[in-house]
Amino acid sequence: MVETSAPNEKAPATENRQEKLEIPIASPRKKIAKKQTPVQVQRSKVAARAKSSDQASKTVSSVTRGLRAQAQTVSEVARDNPGTTTSVLGVVGVLGFFLGLLVGRALTDNARHRWY
Repeated sequence: MVETSAPNEKAPATENRQEKLEIPIASPRKKIAKKQTPVQVQRSKVAARAKSSDQASKTVSSVTRGLRAQAQTVSEVARDNPGTTTSVLGVVGVLGFFLGLLVGRALTDNARHRWY
């Protein structure tokens, strides 16, 4: 006849094998669980940054559109009045030259080059 004690002896041996296999696996599982939390936190931070970068992108594009419209207005005025544009740019150039000359002289320590 069949003995029933033999299968009972194999069952604890199978459980021991599973426990022995689970022990080395438990440590990496714990490490993975610990690392998942910072990954989830970083994921939420990245999502928040993406949302703010979308808002920044929309703001930059609206500012760019405004500047483009203003530049087009200035260029239309310059095309309509070429004489005035030439005069204004000439005066700005002369003022810039003299301002550069004064700054250059002020930065030199030579006493002979006083402008007064």
